[in-house]
Amino acid sequence: MWTTMAAIVSSLVGIVGLFASWRKSHKDELRRDDVLRWSNEAIRTLESLFLVCIHGESRLGREVSEDKMTEIMFDTAILVESGRIFFKNEIIDGHGGHKYPAYRGYRPEILDCLVIAHKISRDWIDADNDKRLRMKIVSEDCLKKFVSLAQKEVGRDRNSSIEAGVGGSGSDLEDMLRNVDQNR
Repeated sequence: MWTTMAAIVSSLVGIVGLFASWRKSHKDELRRDDVLRWSNEAIRTLESLFLVCIHGESRLGREVSEDKMTEIMFDTAILVESGRIFFKNEIIDGHGGHKYPAYRGYRPEILDCLVIAHKISRDWIDADNDKRLRMKIVSEDCLKKFVSLAQKEVGRDRNSSIEAGVGGSGSDLEDMLRNVDQNR
């Protein structure tokens, strides 16, 4: 009888453990999907900022450039605030202790990239050419840093196919254009 009871209890403990493990895994996957969606939106916004910094008024025209920067200014502010849900500040030495809980401490680097992008988009219109050149460089650095941090957060450790993981050739458009078969 005790053997039967021990087997039943052991089975129940195993089932409860499996369920708890599945539930945690499912919850982690949902969070990962949410962070991935947020990251994709942030990358779209950071890339837009970088492209406006590169092409600016010379290619887009003054009105389009200014409108896009205004849109980016709003988008980055919203992305910073929504990112606070996923990435909490690090509280060191009570820094910001007088603030609301989500704002106490030091902001994570992944959010810093968006804060800097916000400031670039906010200040772009009134900046002189020298400052705009430096903003372009900083916007590129923010984009690359953000993508690297987001990849660590939600990216996979390895590709699911061998082909996707093979190193690229660093193709150049001009080389590819020269090599186009004329019979095509």
